[in-house]
Amino acid sequence: MEYAVEFNNVWKSFRRGERAMLLRDAIPLMLNRLKHHRSFKEESTFWALKDVSFKVKKGEVLGIIGQNGAGKTTALTLLAGIMKPNKGQVITRGKVSCLIIAGAGFHPQFTGRENIYLNGAVIGMSKSEITRKFDSIVEFAGYGLPDYKKFIDTPVKRYSAGMFVRLGFAVAAHVDPDILLVDEIIAVGDAAFQQRCFNYMDSLKKSNATIIMVSHSMPNIINYCDRAILLKEGAIVAEGERHKVVDILENEISKNMNWFSVENVPTSKPRGEAVLKNVKFNNATHTKDGLCFNFAQQIEVSFNYDCMDYSLSDTTFSVVVYRKRDGCRCFTVFSHFSGHFPSKREGCVQLVIKDHNLLPDNYVIDLEISSIKGSAPLAVYRERSVLIKPADNIYLNAQLYGLYQPGNISWHLS
Repeated sequence: MEYAVEFNNVWKSFRRGERAMLLRDAIPLMLNRLKHHRSFKEESTFWALKDVSFKVKKGEVLGIIGQNGAGKTTALTLLAGIMKPNKGQVITRGKVSCLIIAGAGFHPQFTGRENIYLNGAVIGMSKSEITRKFDSIVEFAGYGLPDYKKFIDTPVKRYSAGMFVRLGFAVAAHVDPDILLVDEIIAVGDAAFQQRCFNYMDSLKKSNATIIMVSHSMPNIINYCDRAILLKEGAIVAEGERHKVVDILENEISKNMNWFSVENVPTSKPRGEAVLKNVKFNNATHTKDGLCFNFAQQIEVSFNYDCMDYSLSDTTFSVVVYRKRDGCRCFTVFSHFSGHFPSKREGCVQLVIKDHNLLPDNYVIDLEISSIKGSAPLAVYRERSVLIKPADNIYLNAQLYGLYQPGNISWHLS
C-alpha cells in the first residue's frame, strides 16, 4: 500500500533559554548571565517529539489532537518541511500545502494584492497561475464581505486578524495540493468562513487528497477525520478510531482541571435524624475510576433506610445528579412526587431511572432522606465518581448539546 505520509521514528528537540540572535544582543546577554551567576550551558534541550511513528494513506483525513505543548504543531512543521527532525524520517509524496500559520511569509508593508503574489510564489504557484486565480482568491477570502475587494490594495498590517487569516487561507486553498496540513487557524474566521473552509476540505477529500488536521475542536475531529492520533508530551499515547481517541483526551482533560473536584459540588450537612446504608447501583459497571453506565442506560439503585423517630408522613427519598466538573445540578427526583412515602421506620428503597439521557461526562450522585417541609437532608450518601460512557454511533458533547438528551420525543416531518 502506498502511503501519502510517513513519519518514521521521528525525534525533534528544541533549546530552552535565551539566545542572542544578533551580535548587538550578545554582550548584554553575557553580562546578564554573569550578573545572575547563570551558566552558558544552562540552556538545556527538550524533546518536542519522541520516537513518533504513523502513516497516512492517500485520501485519508487524519486528526492530531492533544493538549497545548503536546507536539502537534511541531509534527505539522516537520511534515511541511519547515524544520528537519533530529532523528527519524519524514516522507511526503505529492505537493504539500500547509495552513499552519496562515499568511506565513506575508510582508506587513505589502498590500493584499502584493502578498497574494508573494505568498503564492512561496508555496509553489507560478505567476501566471496566481494571475488566473487572483479573482477567485479574493472572492474566497471575502466570502460574506462584499467590500473585501476595497482592501486588497491596503497594506496587510492594517488588516484585522480575521482578514489576515482569510487571505492566507484563500491563497493556500488555490494550490490544489495532494497533501493539506491544517492547524487550528480556521477558528479565527467567522462561522460562514469556517464553513467555506471545511467545504473546501471536503472537496479536497473527494478528489482523493490527503488531509492532516490539528484541532482543539473535538466536533471537527469527529466530523471531518477518518481516524485520530493523541499526542502527550511528544509521544503518541492513543491512535485509531476517532471517537475513542477523543474520549481519552476529554477524560484526561477533565481529570486535570484544577476545579474538577467533588468538593465543588454543593451539599447540605445532614441533620442525622435518619440512616441510609447498603447502597447498591445494581446495573453499573464497577471500574477503578468509579461507577460506569452506558449512554441512555437506565440507573437502578437500592438502599436501606432507618428513619428512627422522624415523622414518616414528612419523609421523602431523593436522588440528585450533579455534573462533576462544575457542580451543575442536572436533575432531582423525589419519591413523594410519585406518591411514595415510607410505611415503616425501617425498610428498603428501590428506584429505576429509565430516561435520564445524561450526556457522556462525569457525575456525582447523591441519595438523600429528606424532610418534605424542611431544607437540610436527614441523611446523605454520595457516589463521588459516576461516568456516563459515550454513545457508540453518535458524538455527544455537553458543550454543544447541553446536559442530557430528552426522551419520548416525536417528530413529524412532511
